[in-house]
Amino acid sequence: MMPHEFSNICRDLSLALRLIDCDALAESKDVYLNGVKIGVFNCVEPQNGIIFYVDLGVPELSSQPSIFERCMDINLELSAVDGEAIGFDRTTNHLVFRAFFAFDEDNNIEALTEAICGYTEFVNELYAEHLHGLVKPPQS
Repeated sequence: MMPHEFSNICRDLSLALRLIDCDALAESKDVYLNGVKIGVFNCVEPQNGIIFYVDLGVPELSSQPSIFERCMDINLELSAVDGEAIGFDRTTNHLVFRAFFAFDEDNNIEALTEAICGYTEFVNELYAEHLHGLVKPPQS
């Protein structure tokens, strides 16, 4: 999708999520929803869509082996049906959860909003049950 289309979707999504700064998602600013840091990217290749991500934080050095093992188990359960996966961002040393949303005429902001809210709830469950020893990004 064209950059202006992506910006419009981000603005509509921000309004639906009741974010204070309606341009924050489009401008890749820090955005927090339900206590987790989120963001979106415009994905043009190989399919038009949006990549949604949650910055899970930095694994404490002593917890890294067990956290990475749990993340591999979680990835197997997710099965990447919707491009869902937990990965390691080498530039920030943060774990990141991501999902892909194909975007076409049939998609709507309500469905995208519902999915994103569901993912933030899922991530909060991961924090509570599986990701002990992870330092969450500080909320600014």
